[in-house]
Amino acid sequence: MSKKVITVPPNPPDLLHPAFDVRDDAASLGFSVETTSQRGKLQTVELHVVNASGHVQALDQEEREVNGREFRYRPHKATLPPLDDQWHRQDLDAFLRKQTCPGGRTLYGALRDAWYRHVDFDHEGKYVIVACWGVLTYVYPIFTAVPYLHFLGAKGTGKSQALDVMSQLARHGYKARMSAPAIGDLIEAERITPLLDQADNMTLGHIDLFADSYRAGAKRAVVNEKKRGQPHRFETFGPKAFAGTKYLDEDLADRVILIPMSPSTRSVIAAKPNDSKLSKLRWQCYRWAMLNTLGIRQCAPYRNPGWGPLQEFGDRQRELWLPIECVMEALDVPPTDREAARDHYRRSQSSTRAELQDDQAVLLDVLHEAVGNADTWTTDSKQLLERLGAGWYSKKLGRALKALGVLREVPKRTTDRRARTYVIDGTAVRSLRKRHGLDQ
Repeated sequence: MSKKVITVPPNPPDLLHPAFDVRDDAASLGFSVETTSQRGKLQTVELHVVNASGHVQALDQEEREVNGREFRYRPHKATLPPLDDQWHRQDLDAFLRKQTCPGGRTLYGALRDAWYRHVDFDHEGKYVIVACWGVLTYVYPIFTAVPYLHFLGAKGTGKSQALDVMSQLARHGYKARMSAPAIGDLIEAERITPLLDQADNMTLGHIDLFADSYRAGAKRAVVNEKKRGQPHRFETFGPKAFAGTKYLDEDLADRVILIPMSPSTRSVIAAKPNDSKLSKLRWQCYRWAMLNTLGIRQCAPYRNPGWGPLQEFGDRQRELWLPIECVMEALDVPPTDREAARDHYRRSQSSTRAELQDDQAVLLDVLHEAVGNADTWTTDSKQLLERLGAGWYSKKLGRALKALGVLREVPKRTTDRRARTYVIDGTAVRSLRKRHGLDQ
């Protein structure tokens, strides 16, 4: 009796995610499009826009070849993101006929202006970061890790407004209160950019879902109720933004770029749903991303592990800041804006509070009296503790200074190893007092 020969089956074809994917030489966006059939009936078809090694083309459900390469997509049951919610079909059609996009610096300037029009931040670097983070949502699969954003502040400081703006500028920004399983399903099906308001109320399920999904390859499994022996596995990697009045759980806190919010000092315009200016900017982001995503890997921060501005940060800080640094390079962000963004990131890594506590108000008063109208004031912990009086000690002082974000430089040890030298930023002190009404 002859023995049956078992052969190892061949690899399946390289399947792309149907909604959004980026590979070494290809970027693909998938949409569902409502149209009418030849018989006049309403029908929904799928459309993929693909850049294959610089050749951009639209593929329907039958055509699957670009520049001699066949594209295949993972099987899916869910509907792809509706085209009309993301990219106006007339603008997409014009783009496919004449493949142009705004220059990087032009797009960046328009995004920064939009943020300035709708949100009042107290630090210039915050405008740079949110503009670049929004663009990151269109290109993030080329990175191994991405930072989250956390808008942190008391009620009335513009947190929800910031999420409203981001929901219209980010790729498939999805602002809603959802359960953790629902968010996971939408990430799997449509690769949404989740934007969670009232993040103070996140469940353990949310925290578990988000804790590891800042890194590529992060997966989640849920039990299939009909086939309990076959759990459903799906990817959860991608950018996410939160807004709340409390600092995030410690398992998430070191994955975010913190954006503390404070009372506005000028009038801003509320971002209305489907704002025409923001929508047109989103279309421009799609255009720019389709033509530039593959080239980001050639940017100096991406290729050069020794890229100078990254060296001052620790391992995880560097890993999370790299995508922003690359987007700034790809958009040709002006040097002064880049340094403002880095300055805020340095500060954000030590900030833990948005609301001004009583002790912080006392500390601000003491700092303001000492710094006056000067640019900086250099002091040490002993001097400050003497000015503050009873109830203050070294560790409490250090935490309060970092939480306020008023340190110009990293504290240094003095000859007395228990003391520290602090360089206080006068502009930051005056701005905080004004925003929190301490000058009134």
